Amino acid sequence: MNKKIRLNFILCFASGICFFGTGEGFVFSQSTTNSPYSIFGLGNIESNAFSSSIGMGGAKYAIAFPYSINIGNPASYGFLPMPTFDVAFTSNFLSISSSDSIKKTNNTYFKNLALSFPVSKRWWATSFGIVPFSKLGYNLTSTDSVSNFGYVNTLYKGRGGINRFFVGNSFTLIKDSVQQLSAGVNVSYLFGSLVKTARIIPSASLLSYSTRINNTAVVGDFYFDAGAIYSRKINNNLNFSVGGIYEMAKKISCTNYFIAESYSGSGADESIKDTIGLDTMIGYFTLPQKIGAGLSVHLNRKWLFAADYSFRDWKSFNYFGKNPGLAKQQQYSMGLQYNFYSTERENIFKMMQYRMGFEFSKNPVLVNNSQVKEYGITFGIGIPLGEKSKGSFNLSMETGTRGENKNNEVKEQFTNVMFGFSFTPTYYDKWFVKPKIE
Repeated sequence: MNKKIRLNFILCFASGICFFGTGEGFVFSQSTTNSPYSIFGLGNIESNAFSSSIGMGGAKYAIAFPYSINIGNPASYGFLPMPTFDVAFTSNFLSISSSDSIKKTNNTYFKNLALSFPVSKRWWATSFGIVPFSKLGYNLTSTDSVSNFGYVNTLYKGRGGINRFFVGNSFTLIKDSVQQLSAGVNVSYLFGSLVKTARIIPSASLLSYSTRINNTAVVGDFYFDAGAIYSRKINNNLNFSVGGIYEMAKKISCTNYFIAESYSGSGADESIKDTIGLDTMIGYFTLPQKIGAGLSVHLNRKWLFAADYSFRDWKSFNYFGKNPGLAKQQQYSMGLQYNFYSTERENIFKMMQYRMGFEFSKNPVLVNNSQVKEYGITFGIGIPLGEKSKGSFNLSMETGTRGENKNNEVKEQFTNVMFGFSFTPTYYDKWFVKPKIE
């Protein structure tokens, strides 16, 4: 096999894993900035739980907070009695370890911005906003031995993500003093770009140019999800709710820009020698359907327990007809919230909401035919913005692990701190109130 054929073989091999990944165990370089697992598919899919739900393990399918938005189930908008605004940010602290090295990184990013309000007091509510759908960020190194050629280092780097702008509507089908049944739908527009680059660098002893391969996927298309919540009052001290969601499978339009170049040197001294591949493909990736269900129990107006289960079969995911070999994702969440509802208004600690939860999921990523697992525990508090205000400051923390240091897996230990504000107008919060002329 001559050198030109060998180089073409490496080029084809790297261009395939540049977008999808191979699952064969990478060693991350010193410039790692985010999760190595985001190399697979669309990156790490973000939870659509807001700060109040995050503190309860991310449970959201059967929760209808009266003064907090829950886009995890669009039926929940019908349970909001007044206009509500929610904004939040997340700080992520990540420790990434392989068998022989440890890397720590952190970043802060926008989590959500949303507004929801009743259009009709009895049967119609709407909501709109923007949230991240997926995030991409990694910097990895792989060293391979190519027969009759020598050692080749490949540097993988990714950045970008997909955002989601949504408009949702909830319609109340049944509502009386005992029960309420609401159904809702979100119409979302997914947009953003995923930039994945591979640099193939032969060892210094080889007289060959390096190769840079760049894949940029630009996403823009509509996406739909629906849900329902049924809530029933058993007595003055007990209320329960059940809910479910369905996110339909959808072909999402996407344009992929591919360019491969040979070059010499590095950094400021890098010199492009030739363009060896150039292509623009207009097509789609297939986003699999998602199904979820949940249960919540409200006891004595103080205790709230919630539990969720969901699954999405990423085995059917493909990008321009190519399947990266992902697995079925399953997620379990459960959480608890406690309210004092104390008459001691001067004691801020007895006005707060306290939350905790647990979550477990089987990540769709396979490493050496083993599915990556995630575990996490969560804590949260809701602090009222005033003695009589319905607004609150919500602080939630999620800490856990993804993967483990065996079978060439990379282990991530993460802590996400989410801080957000939820505002609802009252006599003391005079926003969104129509002026009156006397």
